[in-house]
Amino acid sequence: MTTFDSNGVGASSRAKRKPARFTIDTEGNTVTHDRVFFPRTPAPIRQRYRPVLIHSVCAALLAAFLLLAPLAPSAAAVDPGLEALRARLYCPILAYLKAILAHAPTPRDRYLVVEWKGRDGYYVQCLFYDRDRGLFCEVASGAWERPRVQLVPPGRLPNLAALGFSTKGEKRNFQRRRRVTGPESLAETADTIVRAFREVYGAGANENFTVIAPLVRERPPFGIYTDGKCEDATS
Repeated sequence: MTTFDSNGVGASSRAKRKPARFTIDTEGNTVTHDRVFFPRTPAPIRQRYRPVLIHSVCAALLAAFLLLAPLAPSAAAVDPGLEALRARLYCPILAYLKAILAHAPTPRDRYLVVEWKGRDGYYVQCLFYDRDRGLFCEVASGAWERPRVQLVPPGRLPNLAALGFSTKGEKRNFQRRRRVTGPESLAETADTIVRAFREVYGAGANENFTVIAPLVRERPPFGIYTDGKCEDATS
């Protein structure tokens, strides 16, 4: 059972009430519930908000899933570790992007941050702008850390460029912009985030990740990654 801890998504330093911490299983059942406030370390656009934690999946169950799930047409040519990471992250990230886009217009907070839990400074973040007609995304370079660090080794900069990001990270994060033209734009962005963790940062399939999305106050429903798509878990 994959479990998600939602630590008050949507709460900010301006909010007066403390967020609820609750655990929800893959069938949408609330397993535990309490009232906890988790402070966070400030960082670019992700400051003041509380995370959703994606726990690691049992290696045996994940391996069984990958053996049974149909492969996408290009799956045979890609890294098996990337496919394993897609199976865990792609559908949740896509669901959060869709939830942000579906939210009523707001002047701020239309973004999502995915952090590599336990690896300080490693994150990918995307912001909707221009009335949701554009997506501005960043891969953390380490330029904002103190002391400054280099999170992406030179040998992986070509991977970064292949995903459409700039490769100048001495003074800022690696950046890219794209237009939002339909559902395929969100799907491509979700896959780019997963690929950035694997191909740029070298994350393994069993790592833990944190999702921050201040506009999304409840975990959105998401399906199971099958054949390159998110299939309804109830079908």
